[in-house]
Amino acid sequence: MKWSIYNELLYSRYVAEGSSEFTTDEGAIVNSEMEIGGAYLKGSTLIRYKYPISKANWFLNSGVSYGILVGNTNERTVNRFFFGEQEPIETFALDRLRDYEVGISVGTGLILDRYSVETRFENTTGISNVGSKSRVNRLLFLIGYKF
Repeated sequence: MKWSIYNELLYSRYVAEGSSEFTTDEGAIVNSEMEIGGAYLKGSTLIRYKYPISKANWFLNSGVSYGILVGNTNERTVNRFFFGEQEPIETFALDRLRDYEVGISVGTGLILDRYSVETRFENTTGISNVGSKSRVNRLLFLIGYKF
């Protein structure tokens, strides 16, 4: 059994897309398409508990993750069709975006020689500044090699 602090640096990206369509009272058809996403340079600081099993080591991680936004997608296109004429409007999907992301991580995995495999759950603040429902949940499957 061994306790340690484990730090890592990684790149993470996600995109969410959605669309809707409805008809107004005047008979116009309104189609809306949206795409939001973020690319982050992320770090994690984890407390790791390691337990030897034969030639391998089982481990359990828990800690914090933090990321800096290095790129984003924030687009919304609305098309209004009325009597054969189209009125496209392009705008932002979200008014404000966060420049950072903070979260918690929990994971488990195995280490054999220089190789590792891990499953990790992460819950972060997400890209949006609007409300608390913009949190992002990720289930990560990691494969590692130690130099």
